[in-house]
Amino acid sequence: MGDVEANLDKALNDLRIYDLAIDLHGSRAVGIHQPNSNVDVLITRPLQGLLHELEEHGVKQSKFKHVRTVPAGPPWYQPSMMQLHHMPTSIKLDLISRWSADIFVRERDAVAHVCVRKDDRVQGYLEMVLKWAKRRKDVLPVDEGYPTVYCFRIMALHFLMSRVWGVILPPLTANGSFLDDNAEKYVPAKKDKITCSDDLAVEFLDYLGKCGKPDMGIWASLRKPMEGGPPGVWQVIDPPSHKKLLHLTEAQINEIAKIATMDGKALRNNKGGSSTSLM
Repeated sequence: MGDVEANLDKALNDLRIYDLAIDLHGSRAVGIHQPNSNVDVLITRPLQGLLHELEEHGVKQSKFKHVRTVPAGPPWYQPSMMQLHHMPTSIKLDLISRWSADIFVRERDAVAHVCVRKDDRVQGYLEMVLKWAKRRKDVLPVDEGYPTVYCFRIMALHFLMSRVWGVILPPLTANGSFLDDNAEKYVPAKKDKITCSDDLAVEFLDYLGKCGKPDMGIWASLRKPMEGGPPGVWQVIDPPSHKKLLHLTEAQINEIAKIATMDGKALRNNKGGSSTSLM
């Protein structure tokens, strides 16, 4: 992939010839992306209609080459995706269409946005956690039922809302993408204003490791972060749809916990841990 940061506007402007109302979504829209993160784009027309027009114009005129089309899901909220290669910049764009995406695609980004704006540490913390999740995707493959990067994002935010040593974020309101500073259990809770984002990311990995114990578990609801779930169960509640996103086996939970414990220990023992290959 070419220099995405320097050339992304050019690629998007060329795509706007075919759809004026395109928008970035995902990590780049939220501002928690890595240099090699996917360029996720939401378009307003059906994917096949766009592909047909691009093929009619040809690569030389359109400046785009079709790379692949990925069918919808799993997981259930993942719509069909079409990847285009922008020839002048070598940037690959991952397109989804509002015609096939579920209605909450924008609200998922809005939830992350409101959390990032609440505390300056959240952006760096999420960048580190999601970088770790992407680096471990080969041993925690989504197509075998392991959590997606989005699920790890929700777990990471939930940790900040339920952290024993002091919460960083208030919960979301019952509906919508707003934080509730007046939530009953948040108001009296101990708050943390000093722990840096690097240390929070290492704490999160330690937390995943501890939650692998049979009497523990994770019930990642951003609307009710102080409420627990059944022992030994890991679950992520999608904030916009209120649906459960995980169906992990005991073996999968143990594998995630083992890897997180190992990586957290390695980073904790390395004061420059954020620059290692793990994050």
